Amino acid sequence: MSEETSATTGGTTAAADATATATQTQGAQVQTAAADAKATQASVVPAKYELKPVEGYTHSTELFEKFARAQGLDNAKAQEFLSFQASHAAALESARSEAWEAKQSDWAKQIAEDKELGGANLAVTKANVDRVFSKVSPEVEAEVRELFQASGLGNHPGFVRLFNALGKHMDGESINTGGSGAAPQDPARIMFPDMK
Repeated sequence: MSEETSATTGGTTAAADATATATQTQGAQVQTAAADAKATQASVVPAKYELKPVEGYTHSTELFEKFARAQGLDNAKAQEFLSFQASHAAALESARSEAWEAKQSDWAKQIAEDKELGGANLAVTKANVDRVFSKVSPEVEAEVRELFQASGLGNHPGFVRLFNALGKHMDGESINTGGSGAAPQDPARIMFPDMK
């Protein structure tokens, strides 16, 4: 073996040793960093979060704390996220409410512009709808009107069309609401009125 080969082999061995040492050192540093991060996370995540309630927003404390703990959030970061979540929920509710109000306005506009229900016929349509309500007990009327008002169905063109049609055909008739009234007629007498 020549001196050059010996020097090259010795250099290669020294480089391999240096690489191995560096790899071991890096591995140890990564393990130390991971252990430090875990220790820091364990010391940062509180055993019990002390979060201030956000006005106008309710949430499941148990689920929120479970999420915050899984994300490794300290109390300040958890509070910050809770505030963000509350503002996001408020924005979604506001958008939903605005969309619903726009839908209500659109329905009212459809009724006003409808040739059968609106325009010159709007007063007649309202009278027909009121006629239907006038034939039921005041309690039923109040409940149904409240439902229609709260749900917005009172502005829905389909419902207005239905109640308008019912009202047109009622004139002097009443709706049987299940209360006491005239005795029911014998079905045979209805089918065969000349029967004695």
